[in-house]
Formats: sequence, structure tokens, C-alpha cells
Amino acid sequence: MLIENENPASFQNAVISWVAVSEKLPTVEDNGQKVLIYRIMNDSQSSLAISIHETNMVKHCNPNETWWMELPKPPCL
Repeated sequence: MLIENENPASFQNAVISWVAVSEKLPTVEDNGQKVLIYRIMNDSQSSLAISIHETNMVKHCNPNETWWMELPKPPCL
């Protein structure tokens, strides 16, 4: 069992949660060049529901059917 104090670089302190596009749009300055998005899609497009998207393009998504979150930091090696 790994204890947080033994390897603190492997633990993320921040909780990442989905943000509704209708509530707030991501910005490159605050959220980076790309974000993870979830969109409500029909059955034939369900494989596209979750994707990495250019931050500046999220404004073109349906605000009532799209959520976004920052990409997590890469693991420390």
C-alpha cells in the first residue's frame, strides 16, 4: 500500500470536476491549450462523446449538452 507521504509527487491535491459550458467557458490562460469535453451525442456518435478539444473551440459546442474539465497533469516519472 502506498502512503501519500512516501511519494507526494504521485498524488494530485486538486479535485477535478466537470464544468457546464452554459456556466463557464474555459480559457487558454486559465485552463491550457486543450481541455477534456463530454457532449451528449446520439447512439451513432457515442464514441465521440468524450474527447480532447482545443480550448478556444469549446465556445462552438452546444452549451446545454456540453461539459469540460482541465486535462490532468502528466505523471511524475
